[in-house]
Amino acid sequence: MTNPFVPGPPIANAPSDFEYLKSSFLQSNANITRYPESQREWNTFIQELAKWIKNETGIFVPAFTGFSSDPSTPTCVYQRYGQIVQLEFVFTTGTSNGTSFTISNLPTTITPKVNVIQPISGLKDNGVNLVNAQVEVSSGGTVAFYSDGHETGWTGSGVKGFSSSDTSEKSVIYLLRNPDKQ
Repeated sequence: MTNPFVPGPPIANAPSDFEYLKSSFLQSNANITRYPESQREWNTFIQELAKWIKNETGIFVPAFTGFSSDPSTPTCVYQRYGQIVQLEFVFTTGTSNGTSFTISNLPTTITPKVNVIQPISGLKDNGVNLVNAQVEVSSGGTVAFYSDGHETGWTGSGVKGFSSSDTSEKSVIYLLRNPDKQ
């Protein structure tokens, strides 16, 4: 049996070692018969791979709806690792004046292709900690927070938002599901 990790000679009419990187799905290719052998080949491999995997960190200031007085420290922090995004909501509570709770100004680099709904903890509505809360990150660049499964289930008075400053409770991880967004 041959060891697949031992470099072999190139095969005539076979794709190059790096050709599979041209596919937006980064599919592996069974015809690849060797791995980069020199530092120069590894550098080329990493450069090609970096074109497809986008890693970045950023901060943005959200625009709120459903508040007469916006939550304090209104910022959001994100980390993008290829097609995976972690979005942290770094704000607490504000004064409610509506039954919805949304933010906008989501950067296009972390906007998913399809709407994503995830559970989230740490939300408070009219002084009560919510047990069944969700967040929807939409393909339109907005984020909607759900109270007990309803986007418009928030109390139209009192305070709403996140009950603590612990960012581990106030983040969501989702897939962009969009190989075309580089």
